[in-house]
Amino acid sequence: MKPAPRQRSIALFGVGLLVPLLGGGNVLVSLEPEPAIRYLALALVALAGLFVATRLGRAVDPPAAPTAALVVLVCWWSAAQILRASGPRAALEAEGLFCAALLYALLSWQPPLLGEIRAWIAGLLLGALVTAAYGQYQYWVMFPRLAPLIRELGGTPRLYVNANFYNSNCYAAFLAGVILLCVGFAPRGGARWQPFASALAVTTLAITLLLSQSRATLLLLVIAGGAFALGSGRRLTWRRSLAGAAALVVAASALLAKLSLEELWQVGWRGRVAIWQGGLRMIEQHWLLGVGLGRFWDYFEQYRIDTYYTRYPHNFFLEVFAELGIVGAGALLGWLVPSLVRAVRGYRRAARLPPQHPGRRGATAVAAAVGLLTLHGLLDIDWHAPANPILLFALLGIGQHLDRFSNPAQCAAPRPARQAGAP
Repeated sequence: MKPAPRQRSIALFGVGLLVPLLGGGNVLVSLEPEPAIRYLALALVALAGLFVATRLGRAVDPPAAPTAALVVLVCWWSAAQILRASGPRAALEAEGLFCAALLYALLSWQPPLLGEIRAWIAGLLLGALVTAAYGQYQYWVMFPRLAPLIRELGGTPRLYVNANFYNSNCYAAFLAGVILLCVGFAPRGGARWQPFASALAVTTLAITLLLSQSRATLLLLVIAGGAFALGSGRRLTWRRSLAGAAALVVAASALLAKLSLEELWQVGWRGRVAIWQGGLRMIEQHWLLGVGLGRFWDYFEQYRIDTYYTRYPHNFFLEVFAELGIVGAGALLGWLVPSLVRAVRGYRRAARLPPQHPGRRGATAVAAAVGLLTLHGLLDIDWHAPANPILLFALLGIGQHLDRFSNPAQCAAPRPARQAGAP
């Protein structure tokens, strides 16, 4: 029988492989099918059973207050889904919340070893590469062939291509988080081809991220990347500095070529402010129970302050408050804020490790990815792609015990016991 850490590494790799399929947005050939999230739910239930069966003395007391708030959020969310009218995507998003909450509970109860985290991230990376490659195939090969047929049927091809997941702002945030994790947990040493394979994989995701034209994600990735470089104690030699500066120039040039400052100000910023104002007016009238899951767009026209219309408030907290009322919003804050605080405290202890220590680099990557996903979720529609909350919840589950990264004995996999008579 294989050692328990090996079993859990394989299981976490499989879970990571499934998550990117829920990136969302594709309407030609769906890559966020309902069966995919159901497979993920089954995999997580199996993972929970594996964690229970192979505790290995690593179980710790999970953070009580955030866990209680998360239970309230899931129960309130489920009750709203069952007892009230809801929008067309509400069922998929409820299943995503269930998967995210279960993963948070597992990873905060049994802090994974560094090897297990790397296995999970390897699954995330491989799944993201598959979805990114398939998305580019759709955009450059499949869609040009289908566009004439859509036009002949009276449809608007542009609406379909804009909905594809690889060009979706919400999936861009997921890709940025995966990039940070890959850089932070990349193993040192090993075969000579491994660094080149890792660099190629990260470059592929970065190119897909640039093609998404998500300005907020690119900006946050630059900030998070800088924070990672400083927090991990990485020495920036002149060669690395030059390479980083060249990469930033290329990325900025590609972005500015497609950027209209007037559009960025009028639509990107002022449009969001107008949406948030309308959302606050909706909350003022429906603060107790909310308008129901997935029904923000049904009510927004009554509360908007100008002619701009949107289906989503581009802020996950306002959306939860507007749709689930004070209980849902309070439970969300009661889980998120203490979890973030505890993760920051754990990171501060891990940051005392020597520069380039694997634990310090890993803890920095987790903290940077959590910050990126949280901030981007306050600006866009991230939570409508189940992959995003699932990744955020999982990272916060790991983040509850970042202080363990400062103890090598707690992070490294235990050595198998020597058998009698073995040399």
